Amino acid sequence: MAAMPRVGQATGRRGNTAKGISFSALAGVASLVAGVVLLPLVLSTVGPAAYGTWLFLLAVASFLFFLDLGVGTAIVHFLSRSRSGDETTDPDRVTSTGHAWAAVSCLLALGVFVVVAINYAYEARQSVGGTEFSVMIIAGIGILATMAVRPMSSVLFGSGFLHIERTYQVAGVLVRVVGTLAACWLSGGIIGVVLAEAVALMVPPIMATVKVRQLQLVHLHWNKVSTTELKRMMAYSLGAFSVSMVGASILQFGTVIIGVIGNANQVAYFNAAFRIYASVRQVIGWLTDPFRSVLSRLYVKDSIKANVVLYDLLFVAFAASAIGCLFLLVTLPVVLRIWLAGSVPTTEVATAASALLAGLILNALHIPLIPASDAAGSPGAFLPHQVLWLVSYAGLSLLLFPILGITGVAIAMTMPLPILEFAYLLTAGRTVNLDYKRWFTQVARPVLPVLVLGLIAALFTATFSQPASIVVAGLFFVGSSILFLFLTRVSWSYSSVLGSLRTEA
Repeated sequence: MAAMPRVGQATGRRGNTAKGISFSALAGVASLVAGVVLLPLVLSTVGPAAYGTWLFLLAVASFLFFLDLGVGTAIVHFLSRSRSGDETTDPDRVTSTGHAWAAVSCLLALGVFVVVAINYAYEARQSVGGTEFSVMIIAGIGILATMAVRPMSSVLFGSGFLHIERTYQVAGVLVRVVGTLAACWLSGGIIGVVLAEAVALMVPPIMATVKVRQLQLVHLHWNKVSTTELKRMMAYSLGAFSVSMVGASILQFGTVIIGVIGNANQVAYFNAAFRIYASVRQVIGWLTDPFRSVLSRLYVKDSIKANVVLYDLLFVAFAASAIGCLFLLVTLPVVLRIWLAGSVPTTEVATAASALLAGLILNALHIPLIPASDAAGSPGAFLPHQVLWLVSYAGLSLLLFPILGITGVAIAMTMPLPILEFAYLLTAGRTVNLDYKRWFTQVARPVLPVLVLGLIAALFTATFSQPASIVVAGLFFVGSSILFLFLTRVSWSYSSVLGSLRTEA
């Protein structure tokens, strides 16, 4: 176990949860702004059909990343436990084994991607030329090739350097912004846009690999690759992976199904609506991610503290979701008019985005429960719920898309949630001992007035639809919500939330 002290005493300053959230939020906001600002420029420069073709291939590549069966999650979990005194874990062995597995998964993913791309070639060439489609395939191969080094991002995370890993995410966003602007302004066309987005996705894991070597957090060696270690990692990761994979399938399903039974234009329009939804969901995810390592450590040495952190996390995620989603719902007509005027059918996009955002308010109730249950030793507990959501989403999409277009797909994603969220909470009572009275007192009740304020603002904008009135209503909602939460900070235990944020990542 000689390698264990090195992870615990590595050079470099580790961050606390607040720093992890700050850098996560920075990366999330940067990615959000880039996606929102660049989309209309890309659509007007290269056209929705060409960009929709690339988005379809990118969605396929995103699915294939899950062929590693969640090995990165296992690395984060076991390295975090090692730092809290778990003597059964050798970080070098865990990372070497995970790295070898990722390399094998990478080869499989590359083969599958090439097969899918070849079979998609005829349809794709209705929208793009042969050279352009070839570049898209090469870009997808380049993105998937980074699977071989992605475990290094997990090493940084599990070793307490999440803030550094998120900094590299920001670097990737900057590459995307500069590259996309250059492609659009210098007549690089769809090829330039594709290369900019592909390189941006490849930069963070490569930079993480360099940093891990600089900090000497782990030493990779083939002698450390162990089938026994792989079985132990898979016993944990398969449960977490199955939930994550189905969750990712849910997020990507709309783009894929529209690409299969619709057309490239509809893919681009749905992607516009989905980016609005993803803007808030991404913030929630990046608020939640830093706690994965924290809870893995706390459930080893201090389960009482872990329980406190969990309720604080649930409150922060629900409050952030409610404020973000309702603000966008209220201001959506103005946002789309400014953002996408002339590029897409804004009414259709607005309706689809509204359906997605309404569902996300409910969705936020369970998002933090998944990493918390993984950390508590119950990975995969929510798999039946995720599968039921995906199946119902698929069935409703096939029914509603021919009738309502992209709005039907958005409604299909949201419709199952009122029942499913209740089931998620029931299961959490078993996995993390969720106390429903405490949950209502600390999580739900403090946010209910925010929901009421959002309803009032929405009714106001429905009555007074002038852009100035909509902007005023949105600003009033955000300001009054923040003021209310500040005035009631004792009731939702702000001191406890601050304490959780100071916990070492």
